[in-house]
This record gives sequence, structure tokens and C-alpha cells, in this order.
Amino acid sequence: MKYSKEQHTIWVREWRKKHPGRTAELSRKHTQYVRENYVWVPGGKHIKGPKRPQPAVCELCEKPAERMNYHCWDAENTLHGLWCCGICLKSLHSPTTKESEKFELDYILLKEEITRSY
Repeated sequence: MKYSKEQHTIWVREWRKKHPGRTAELSRKHTQYVRENYVWVPGGKHIKGPKRPQPAVCELCEKPAERMNYHCWDAENTLHGLWCCGICLKSLHSPTTKESEKFELDYILLKEEITRSY
């Protein structure tokens, strides 16, 4: 039996009423799974692939961060990426900021080293 969009919407509402709090838990689990197993690559693609091991500190500014982001530059090899904090990631994607000028040389050198290693 095929459900219409309206029937599905009704079923979802009823399920949420019967399972309070479960939606947030499932959302957290899904977000964690995606962060661990998928990589954003150039061109806005979201592909499944391995990541390099996550270090304890940002690879650009070398400061500890609560949440690290994986910056990947090669869609063919997802191991070609680096772990950075939110500030460094923002500066990588906004090349006109003051932070980006500071990290540009470090980023280029680290990128070459990682590409050779993996």
C-alpha cells in the first residue's frame, strides 16, 4: 500500500506524540554518524569516505577546540584534508579576513605535506 504525503505527515505526527524526546535523540545520532563518516568536498558534494585521525588541536593555529571541522580539498581522496577549529575554517572559506592572511602560508605547507603523506 502506497501512502500519500498527507498520510505520511499524519503518521509522523502520531509517532512523535507517542515517542516524545526520541526525535531529538535520533537527530543527534544521525548528526554524529554524518560527522564521522561523510566529508564535504569541493563543489558542495557530501560523500562517504575516510578521514584522517582527528588530533587534539587545530592543525593550523594549534589551539585546542571543542568542535573540530574536517576541511577536505580533494574529492578523489578524502584523506587529503585537515582538522581545524571553526575560526580557521571560516578564514579558509573567506580569504579576505585577517586570519586567512595569517594562516595562508601554514595552510599551503600543511596541505602539501598531507597530500604527500596520504
